[in-house]
Amino acid sequence: MLPTINPADATRLAFGVNSIVSPQITAIIETPKSEYPKRLARVAQLEINARLTRIGSLAVELSSSLVTELALALFVSWCCVREFICVYVRGWFSMTVKLNWGESVLVATIDRPERRNAVDQPTLLKLATALDESVTRKIRVVIITGTAPAFCSGADLSGVRETEFTDALHKFLIQLATLPSVTIAAIAGPALGAGAQIAMSCDLRVATAQSVIGVPAARLGLVVNHWTVERLARECSWPVARAMLLAARNYSGAELANFGSVHRLGELEDAISWANEIALLAPLSMAGHKAALNASSRAPEIDQLVQSSRDRAWASSDVEEGRSAFIEKRQAKFKGE
Repeated sequence: MLPTINPADATRLAFGVNSIVSPQITAIIETPKSEYPKRLARVAQLEINARLTRIGSLAVELSSSLVTELALALFVSWCCVREFICVYVRGWFSMTVKLNWGESVLVATIDRPERRNAVDQPTLLKLATALDESVTRKIRVVIITGTAPAFCSGADLSGVRETEFTDALHKFLIQLATLPSVTIAAIAGPALGAGAQIAMSCDLRVATAQSVIGVPAARLGLVVNHWTVERLARECSWPVARAMLLAARNYSGAELANFGSVHRLGELEDAISWANEIALLAPLSMAGHKAALNASSRAPEIDQLVQSSRDRAWASSDVEEGRSAFIEKRQAKFKGE
């Protein structure tokens, strides 16, 4: 009989399978000539990496019992292949982002109505891939919107570590803000948390009067990154940003239109009509002006006090309390520790 495997080797074995499974399966999935399977391979690999963490933990538990190395290796390999198939099949049939390509305008719709369009990491990747393709296609205006009843109600952290999601979100927001084409957020319904961040990262905003926009991080014990704070202050004014971040106040589309943060009140059709007008303008002129505007509002320098304050909040017990209170639909009891 083969010797039993210790926890350290079990962890190595579990994560080693990733390097064995990933290249071959990625090659298989990229075989079709259509573009979607290639993007799906990247999305699937993101979810596989998160699921491997759970498989690794299970392998460590099994290693403490009388399980041989060969049996454990076969079990972990089977788990990885099974998880990949589940992710691939689910990703193939569940299009979380709908893309409507026009000659000069792209309408990208977050389509997760069952989660009120909360964005998860694969959805962010699909949006990011669409932005990349819009540059290749020389699209002049990109509209980001959401299927009713929401624009985007926040973040869906299922299957990933919070730091992984926040890093992916920040990368997407930067990509959205620096895209050479003009971007428009067409808001109907809630745009909260990550939804508000996406909306404020766009160049222009069209919203219904009843839409609700806000960053309720203080209700969850969280701290958004410095870039988001700067962007929010520049797009909405310092007083509005302070009320959103310090008092967790939400604003209606009508209120933000009065401040100029929402440029037009209307529906998706109004955003598309405006996009078609903008698409007739000189693209190099728009790209040049956008570059100048971005240069005038450069990313903030890393501030150690800001970073340490954010890290402390994310590591606190208040985060768990905020999450539990949200799920249980009750008032959170924060202790500041």
